Amino acid sequence: MNREPVKIRGRSVTLHSSVLAPRFSAATVLCPDPWDYVSLWLQRKHQEEAGFYWGQARQFYRASTMLPHTASPLSSYYCFLNATKALLFTSSALSSKEHGVAGETDTGQCALVNELVTFKTGGVLPALCRLLDEGYQEESTYNLKMLFWNLPFIHRAYTLTYSSASELFLPINTHGFTRNNTKETWFWGTIQKRYVTAKTKETLPAGFEYDEGAVDRWVFRRKKRFKWSGHELKKSLETLTNYHRSIRKRVFPIYATKNRWYLKKSLEEADVVTHSPLPIVYACMHRLSELSRYNPRHLARHLELQHNWLLAEFLESAPAQFIHGIAAEITGDEFLVPDSFRMERGSGMRER
Repeated sequence: MNREPVKIRGRSVTLHSSVLAPRFSAATVLCPDPWDYVSLWLQRKHQEEAGFYWGQARQFYRASTMLPHTASPLSSYYCFLNATKALLFTSSALSSKEHGVAGETDTGQCALVNELVTFKTGGVLPALCRLLDEGYQEESTYNLKMLFWNLPFIHRAYTLTYSSASELFLPINTHGFTRNNTKETWFWGTIQKRYVTAKTKETLPAGFEYDEGAVDRWVFRRKKRFKWSGHELKKSLETLTNYHRSIRKRVFPIYATKNRWYLKKSLEEADVVTHSPLPIVYACMHRLSELSRYNPRHLARHLELQHNWLLAEFLESAPAQFIHGIAAEITGDEFLVPDSFRMERGSGMRER
């Protein structure tokens, strides 16, 4: 049966950073950072309230780049809070300005596992979760070690810090959407063979399968399929958007000069969190901001222990990763950083 890549205006369709309303037919936005682009986008859409919060987020971001690790979580968190409010305003999804998250330190030694984070049922964080269609219903408590394990952009630092930890993410080498001559269309991706083990097939998440027909590559694909017709482009794009949203529950990007994609495995471990990176990063930075504000000596102690590099990697990388993700959700555009540029805190754009 003949197969061919799905294309729009001669360009192959691939995964998109936006979950909500990806503009698959739009050109990729090349810019050193998304601040000005999103500001102008909000102005054109007459989103004054969102524009105000986005502007404040930018100022907090700049402040974070000039602060030490014991102080930067506070301004970074308010950057995240206001950027998220900007997104929620553009989506008419902000019902409460409460933060929607709380934290505390459990008794015992100074360790990430003893830093607890509770996702509340009302406020900014749960509104973000619901907007991203994460089925958020009940209050849930996690610890920072658990949440860090579920973030692809610091996963290498995590597994080096905790050498007994399982690899939770598979790096996707190439990917796309393919259709056959009956217009049936599905998502596929390849994994480099050096990351493949005898158990990799067993760890594919529900709804994905190994492509037995692939010979020279290790290919996985989405089981569910949909109809794509270039003659009914509007309808096909609507169907693709919904199909793509289901994929993005298990496949996540790392923003860099060339964005990389990672498939989250299905592991029978209690520390697997169902939330996507944006809510997780928001929640983690909130807890660290509480430590920065109320117990900076305890935060400094964290930065002296075994996990100091992991924590530093998060503090340096998270702002750029979070802002690129929110920018994609606000505009529906795909952002790439030109090779000659980096955001002000450059490590935030490194690949895993």
